[in-house]
Amino acid sequence: MKQKVLLGLVLSVIACLLVSTSVLGAYSGYYQIRNANNPEMYIDGMGRTDNGADLCMWAYTTHYNSHWEIIDVGGGYYQLKNRTTGLFIDGMGRTNSGDPCGQWANTTHYNSHWKISSDKGYVRFQNRSTGRYLDSNGQTSNGAVVVQRSGRSDLAQRWTLVSMGGGGGTPTATPKPTATPKPGATPTPKPTPTSGGGGGPVPSGLVGFATLNGGTTGGQGGPTVTVSTGTDLQNEIKKGGPRIIQVNGTITTSNSGSLSKIDVKDVNNITIIGVGTRGELNGIGIKVTRANNIIIRNLKIHHVLKGDKDCISIEGPVNNIWVDHCELYNQFQGVDKDYYDALLDTKKNAAYHTFSWNKLHDSWKASLAGSSESDTYDRRVTYHHNSFININSRLPLYRGGQGHVYNNHYKDVPTTAVNSRLGARLRVEYNYFENVNNCIGSWDSKEVGYWHVVGNVFSNCSGSQPTSSTCTYNPPYSYSIESTSTLRSTINNNAGVGKI
Repeated sequence: MKQKVLLGLVLSVIACLLVSTSVLGAYSGYYQIRNANNPEMYIDGMGRTDNGADLCMWAYTTHYNSHWEIIDVGGGYYQLKNRTTGLFIDGMGRTNSGDPCGQWANTTHYNSHWKISSDKGYVRFQNRSTGRYLDSNGQTSNGAVVVQRSGRSDLAQRWTLVSMGGGGGTPTATPKPTATPKPGATPTPKPTPTSGGGGGPVPSGLVGFATLNGGTTGGQGGPTVTVSTGTDLQNEIKKGGPRIIQVNGTITTSNSGSLSKIDVKDVNNITIIGVGTRGELNGIGIKVTRANNIIIRNLKIHHVLKGDKDCISIEGPVNNIWVDHCELYNQFQGVDKDYYDALLDTKKNAAYHTFSWNKLHDSWKASLAGSSESDTYDRRVTYHHNSFININSRLPLYRGGQGHVYNNHYKDVPTTAVNSRLGARLRVEYNYFENVNNCIGSWDSKEVGYWHVVGNVFSNCSGSQPTSSTCTYNPPYSYSIESTSTLRSTINNNAGVGKI
């Protein structure tokens, strides 16, 4: 008990020192904003790049998502700019006590202006527009939303500033999102953050959107552990990252205890990778949610009938995912279309993904990006060097946002392959379509999507096979295109498990 009291006194002294060097002087560099109600929780931008995104809290990480630059805008007010996204903490003009606080690009509104005051060894942030204070709402879980409330005396509105070094500078305007293009228009992509996220060097073989937003490095730099049961795999994931988890054996429902799926949830910086050809999940899938900087490689996952019934399911808030050299399959003939679900889905506010060198086959549903007609998040996903064989549809089904589909092999697809919907802008180039019906198009939504097609090959195909584009879209990263003359053999010899 004496030790706890002493520790509390030490933390209070440190908090006072941190505040005295910040509030009473000039701010320099980046800061983490730690809640006094639960000192393990920090205000975190969550890597979200869309205007209006909720402001959340997260336990301590090494990501830049929790780093904030404090910028003097005069009159005793400051802006709080996220190091990863470049967005500012914004009161959004919300005047009701308890309303969520958001993030927004730089504007001249007072919504993003905050008065910072010292209070009992902590600081408080009062919005210039609404008069409300940043408040943790008493929440202590990862992903909990930060709100605004009238002034009160408890610790929920009190914060400690922890200097992280670096930074400095003045506000710079961040362009607002551009409107969805009409057919024939040339869209202007949103600016892409280049810091934060996973950080560190780009892993060998990684190309596409997962290289942006700070990059995707998974468990790089952390310990490597090996598991052979679902129970052990889940326990290692829960320890958090950075951590590299090798799967050496077959994970099943019977060796996973009461689990219906393997959850990668409320953790960051994790790599799950199969050993040789021995990493397998039979009858149980992986779900990634409320997590960032995750790599899943070299795993065979199939016949999933429990949990979400997906081989791999990604559901936001999630950023920076790389799924590479996996083999995903269920069953197509002989079962109803809803007997299994999908092979590789991403939903809600999830972005900056690369799906590469995977073999997806034998399924009614392959891969959707966006779960419903209302899910039009500005997602960004790259599909390259995957094979899609004997699958009915969703290759991918892509709602909203921006995507890049290049150098994939499609074979024996009876309904639809690339389906761009609800204003999505896809660059679809140098893919090989073989015995495919409706290779590229827009089906089953009131609002169509768009495509920029280049160099695709249609062999023994039927239905929609467009050779002209309905928009122009250029992905914001470097990549190399392989000739379609060698593409099928390259994917056949190098995709799937046991090839890295």
